[in-house]
This record gives sequence, structure tokens and C-alpha cells, in this order.
Amino acid sequence: MNNLAAIGMNMALTQEARRRDDRKARKERTRKIAELDEKTAKAVRSEHEALAARIASARARAGAAGTGTTGGAIDALVRGLEQETETDIAGLMQERRNRVEGLLQSSASGRKRNLLDFASVLSGFPAKRGRGYRSLLD
Repeated sequence: MNNLAAIGMNMALTQEARRRDDRKARKERTRKIAELDEKTAKAVRSEHEALAARIASARARAGAAGTGTTGGAIDALVRGLEQETETDIAGLMQERRNRVEGLLQSSASGRKRNLLDFASVLSGFPAKRGRGYRSLLD
């Protein structure tokens, strides 16, 4: 009977440790995702600011050259700059998605490992049977 009590106590302690580790991992994952979101938002703002500066510079050069700050070529140039910025921002967003997916996958593999560790607790306690040992799952 002592062996069963020890097994039960060990299982309860293992479960509690697993829950604590899961909470800690979830909190860390949430922190990392929030950090990624903050960095991505900052990079997007930076891209928009750079776009505004490039457009202003292009319009100033066009005005100084006497070609006008609107219409025709300058509008095409602005559209090209905007498309380039949109592509850069899409790349930033894809990179963020990939990193979040990597965090979620590593978290899932950690949970899977924890379940395997927990299963080994169940099977790892020997119960005497004659001279040999057997698993509780046998």
C-alpha cells in the first residue's frame, strides 16, 4: 500500500510541476509574441515614415527640376515607392507570422515532451513481482 501512496503522491507532484511549467512557458510565449508585435509595429511605422520622406524628396527634386510635383512621371514614381513599401511591410508581417508559428510549435513540442515524461512516471515505478519488476502499465 505504501508503494501505491508513493506513486499517487509522485504523480500529483509531477502533475503540479507540469502545470507550473506550462503556465511559465505560456507566460514567456505571450511575452515574446508581445515583443514581436511591438518590434513589428515599430518597423511598420519606420517604413511609413521612410516612405513619406522619400515621396517628399522625390517631389522636391521634381519641383526643383521644373517638371511639377504632381501628374505623370512623379505620380508613377510615388506609386512605385508605395508598392515597394507595401512589399517590405508584407515581408515584415510574414516574418512575424513565421516567428510566432515557431514559438507555438516549440511550445507544442514542449507539451508533448511533458506528456511523455508524465507517462514515464506511470511506467517507471517498479512493482515487485517475485524477483523481477514490472511496469504499472503491464
